Amino acid sequence: MTPAYRSNFGNRSEIPRLDSVGPSAQTRVLLVDGDQDVREVVTRALRMAQIATVAVATADEAHNELNLGEFDALVADIALPGAANGLDLARRARRQFPSLPVLYLSSATDWGQIAAPVYDPVTRFLQKPVGTRAIVAELLDMLAPARRL
Repeated sequence: MTPAYRSNFGNRSEIPRLDSVGPSAQTRVLLVDGDQDVREVVTRALRMAQIATVAVATADEAHNELNLGEFDALVADIALPGAANGLDLARRARRQFPSLPVLYLSSATDWGQIAAPVYDPVTRFLQKPVGTRAIVAELLDMLAPARRL
């Protein structure tokens, strides 16, 4: 298991749930990370928070999933295997779904250099290492405005 994504939920009662932020519709998130352990741990945490999750390793796989159906948010590592990175993926996804919330994960330390060209109200960044609780909480916060409509 990748230490940067160790599950930090003590028990099910500590897991934030989607229904705590508004009406419960089936929420779907596309998770993109090249590390299989990361995908498994984060997927498990999101599902425990009642968020349906499709997890893939590359930007190309993510593009295929985006063409098959709609997602309520994209969670992507910036460094992905293959030719396209998470920033490229999000730019392409936003051409198809302009208001798609994007949560970037990265071990980069110079956020100003990364964030400046892609900042908007539905984009957030979390720096690795980060626990699953922080990922779930950030994602729920991002989804909350849509749930309050």
